[in-house]
Parts: sequence; structure tokens; C-alpha cells
Amino acid sequence: GGHSGQMTALVEPLVAAGCRAVALDLPGHGASDGRVSSLVHGARALKRVAALFGPFEGLIAHSFGAAVSTYAITQGLPVRRAVYFAPPSRFETFWLRFRMGVGVSAAVMERMLRRAEEWLHVKFDGLSPVDMAPRMDTPLLILHDPGDREMPFSEGTELARTWPGAVLQRADGLGHLRLLRDPGCVAGAVAFLREE
Repeated sequence: GGHSGQMTALVEPLVAAGCRAVALDLPGHGASDGRVSSLVHGARALKRVAALFGPFEGLIAHSFGAAVSTYAITQGLPVRRAVYFAPPSRFETFWLRFRMGVGVSAAVMERMLRRAEEWLHVKFDGLSPVDMAPRMDTPLLILHDPGDREMPFSEGTELARTWPGAVLQRADGLGHLRLLRDPGCVAGAVAFLREE
């Protein structure tokens, strides 16, 4: 359900700092064509955008977009610095929300995941952000609210702990989306991206 319009508060400060802002609706999100989205589809889209507008000096991602970005970086997307708002460390949070929303059993969900692996030509084991994080050398700032009801703060904490040199900044009381518009979070993200 996310879309690039949720990131508009970042555009003006980035441009004022001398950056060019390029916003992307991941496949199956916002104004993008299609109704299908996955880690693999998102990473391909990011790499295409980088080929058109890159290389990226910095990358800002929110929620599932952070997982997509992490996978894309491991697949060769060059990024100098990254900022993640409310990132997941594991996929189980998304899968459980989907399973509960659709009302399928754990056994059915397991079969769906195996079919998804066949369709995407990947194995999910080892693809979660926390699994890829120890191999990362891209400086990372994580902004996350301990009270986030959609993406548990423990996930941002775990990702920060396993990603070498990552910095975790609490965004108290801002939830899952308001932190994208908060002037302090926006300023912190821009300042981090502009660091040498």
C-alpha cells in the first residue's frame, strides 16, 4: 500500500542540500503498473532506475522498501549511503499479517511461500535483511518509532545491530508513517546522506 507520495516531505530538503530527488513507486505500489510485487521485482526496478538516473549518492527507503533496497544492494546496486525508515529485519512480520488478513492456515501459507520461491527463482532462507546485513559496507541510518504498530521497533534494532556501523535513531511518537514527514527525521536523513 505504500507509494512515493509518502516521501514528498524529503524532496525539498534534499534539493536544497544540492541533491536530485528521484522517487520510485515499487512494482504493484502507487502509480506503478501491475499488481504483483516482491523483493525480486522491487530490486530489478531499483536497478533500472539507477541505470537511468544513477549512480545513487544516497537511498532513502521505508518499510518493505528497505528490504528491497538491501537485496538490491547485495545484487550490485551501488549506493554510497542509505537511510531506512521503519525497516523490517525479517519477512515473518509481512507473512503473518498477510496470513491473518487472508485467513489461511500455517500449512497453506507454507505452500504459498514454496510456490513463490519457485516463481521468483530464489530461496527465502538467507534473503531477509538481517541475513544480508553482516555483509554490508554501505553506511546506514535507521529511523524507527518504538511504538510503531506496523513494523516492530525490535526489527529496526536487530537490523542496526547486525549491519556493520549502522546507526539507529529513535523517532518516538511518530508511528509508521508520520516519521516520513517529521522535520527532525527529514533533516537527520538529509544530513546523513550529505556526510562525507
